Amino acid sequence: MNVKALRFLCSAAIAFQSLVCAGAEITIKEELKGSAPKTIILGNIENRVMDFNPFAAKNVYDALAFEFFSRGYNVKRVSSSNAPIPELLASQNAELLITGSIFEARFGDAIEDRISTAVTLHLFGKSGNAGGSCRIITDETLTDARAVRRLASKLADAVHNVVRMR
Repeated sequence: MNVKALRFLCSAAIAFQSLVCAGAEITIKEELKGSAPKTIILGNIENRVMDFNPFAAKNVYDALAFEFFSRGYNVKRVSSSNAPIPELLASQNAELLITGSIFEARFGDAIEDRISTAVTLHLFGKSGNAGGSCRIITDETLTDARAVRRLASKLADAVHNVVRMR
């Protein structure tokens, strides 16, 4: 086997492993476990992307809204608010506020470029206190619409599976 073919097989194996293994991690407090919210507010998603990609956060935001809506939630969008979280939730008749951040960095040399991407969600319940966090770390780029959809779906599944648990 020549070097090109071997390099291709190794790259394919690593890509397959990262797709299979890249799952969302979630940690959540009792307040939100099984809380079964019907309406959620998607708040600000902070863009920490090192490359110039001004739409990365908006694309993740839209994908998350779609994924939560497809799981039966009423999704309200509030990009910024100075109101305390309990008041914001009450004013929107919502039970859960989700904010977050995205991070993506490219590194390597002229021959091999690698990507590290993280999407983190912060969950707040009616009390206004931090109720949980959910994150996914992968080597997929946020410039790929299919990758954004997969990441958003995994994050929405993780949150859904915990807050809908009884």
